[in-house]
This record gives sequence, C-alpha cells and structure tokens, in this order.
Amino acid sequence: MATIAVGAGPGAVAFSPDGTKAYVPSGGFGSPSGVFVIDTANLTTIGSPISTGGLQRAVAVSPDGSTIYVTSGFMSWGLFPIDAATNIVGTPVTLGATPYDIAITSDGTTAYTTASGLDQVDVTNLNTMTVTTSINVGDEPFGVSLTPDGSKLYVANASGNTVSIIDTSTNTVIGSPVAVGSGPYGLAVSPDGGTVLVANSSSNAVSVIQTSDDTVIRNIPVGTQPLRIAFAPSGEFAYVTNALSDDVSVIRMSDLTEVTRISVGDGPIGIAVSPNGEFAYVTNQSSNTVSIIRLLLQPSPENFPTAPVQQFGVPAGSTVSDCAALAPDHVSEPGIASLREVGWSLSWAEWVDNGAGGPICSRQPYFTGSAWAVR
Repeated sequence: MATIAVGAGPGAVAFSPDGTKAYVPSGGFGSPSGVFVIDTANLTTIGSPISTGGLQRAVAVSPDGSTIYVTSGFMSWGLFPIDAATNIVGTPVTLGATPYDIAITSDGTTAYTTASGLDQVDVTNLNTMTVTTSINVGDEPFGVSLTPDGSKLYVANASGNTVSIIDTSTNTVIGSPVAVGSGPYGLAVSPDGGTVLVANSSSNAVSVIQTSDDTVIRNIPVGTQPLRIAFAPSGEFAYVTNALSDDVSVIRMSDLTEVTRISVGDGPIGIAVSPNGEFAYVTNQSSNTVSIIRLLLQPSPENFPTAPVQQFGVPAGSTVSDCAALAPDHVSEPGIASLREVGWSLSWAEWVDNGAGGPICSRQPYFTGSAWAVR
C-alpha cells in the first residue's frame, strides 16, 4: 500500500473523470495547506497546493473535469471554483455555515452543499455561481449523495439520526426523514440507484436504505466511527472509512456483508474509488497522508486477471454435472482446491480422442486480488 504526504487534516478526496488526478483539500490548520493535486500514475503531488484560504472541507469535480469545487472558509464559508487546467481559483459563492459535503448534478449545472451550522442544504447554480435556494433538512446535515438519474438527493443528518430526501425537480423535502443509526455522517447511493449506504459514526454500523420505498432493510456492523463511503464503479463492493479503528471496511453488496477490513493511516475519513475501480484513495486526517489501496479487481470485458483455462476431455454422453468427478488432480491445485465442483461448462473440441473430437469440460480461473475464483 502506497502512502502520500499531504497537508494538515485532509478529510476529503475526489478523482478527475479520467482518473489521472486526485484532489485532496487540507481540512485543518497547518502548513502547507490548500488543495493538493496528486498525479495518480506517479503517485506524487503536482506543484504547490492550491490555496483558497481558510479550512477546506469538501471537494468535487465537474463531470467534464474542467472545474474543481471546494468548500472553504472559517468565519464565513464559500464554494470556490478552481480551473483544473490552470489551477486558478475563481470567485466563490457564499454558503451557509460549515459546509461539509458537495454533490454535483450529472449535467454539471447544479451543486448541493450541506450547511451543517444552519441545518440546510444550499443549492448553487454553477453557471452563474449563485445560491438559488436553501432547503431546510434535519439536525446538522453532513453527507449528501445524488441518485444516478439525479431525481433525488439523500442527506445525512448527524445530530438528528436521520436521512432527509430531497426531490431535485422541486428542491423540496419528500416525506418524513428516514430513521437510521446514531450519528449518520457520510452516505452514498449505489451505482444502480437501488441502495443508499449510511455511515453511522456513533453506532459503528452502516444502515442500508432501499430506494424503492426508502426504508432501512439492514444495519451492517463495521469498524469504529465509520464516516465516509464510496462504491466500486461496478457496485459489487462498497468501502467505509473507520476513523477510530484506522481501517476501511469492505462491504459485499450481493449479501450486504462486511467481508474484511483494510488497515490504513491514522484517522481515515475521506475515500474515493478511481473511475476504473482499481484503487481507493483514503485521506488520513490525523497522519496528514493519503493511503492508496489496490482493490479487488472484478472480471469485466476490459479486465480479466486470469490463469490458464482448465480443459479436459470426457466420455461421450457426459453432462456438465460429471465434470467435477472426472476432473484430473491438477484442477484442485492449491488456491482453488475448494472450487473443484464449480464453474464448469461443457463444449466440444477437435483435439479430444486423438483428433477425432469429443466433449470437453472447461472453466476459467481468475484472481480477484486476494483469492482465486472460477467462472
């Protein structure tokens, strides 16, 4: 696992759409401070940090990658646009007190920022850099996340122990807040839009909301003081930073189970997964670093981390259910011994029976990053 030193108290991270850069705002007092730009190919910071003044809390990148948005301030707060090509800071728009998170619509025209000190969400027109409205939500809102179609915004209310839901077509709250665990901080909507995961910082669990009816269907125990959540682009896994146990929980979405924890730096808070799903960047607020985790690579048309195909001939009339019993010993070599009976398919090949042709059993082993599997 690689580690990159950044500024004081980093609490957030965001990738450029092409994954070549990662942006990390420093959230505490100290020097150097500003927004650090990381070259993801070389794992180094580029140039000097970009100063916006005050404490940088949250960061987001426009869908076209042209602009970086940072919430920054101290006595007063603003949303600062930064030109991604030149690193020049533009004129900010004034926000409500203590903005902790940003969500940008897919068309890049609107930003939603939480104003935790005023119990509201500010809505900013990014074309004119003006706040068009402020929406009252629950007590001390922190995290926000949009559904993929942009129709709903979910807001974690840390002191209210609830999640508010906003209809973005009218910018009004829908129904009653959803009760979750204690101290909900960050949250994330799954790539398919069917699920919202909520990090409950005081109850050490992740609440699972199904978006079809906005009800909690499960609470998943994780590490100590979970704060932020990021999904893999495939939606198969979600990653949760645990600030007091100094690790990241990995949640398998197929059965909503924590499958492992990955140790990182001191006080992990922010997390983002690279657009290609290969890495997770984690900001460690207490050690002023970013940990870079190589994730489990799931097979896809673009990425098959495979071993040689396993094939062998079988007698005429064999069925796929016979493959495991007829398989030679080499198919149970160390690493896949427990997988002897799965993944087989039955086909035909010319090389069987001295070139006469016949049925074969075959399967493809692949490596996920931590274990072997077959398909």
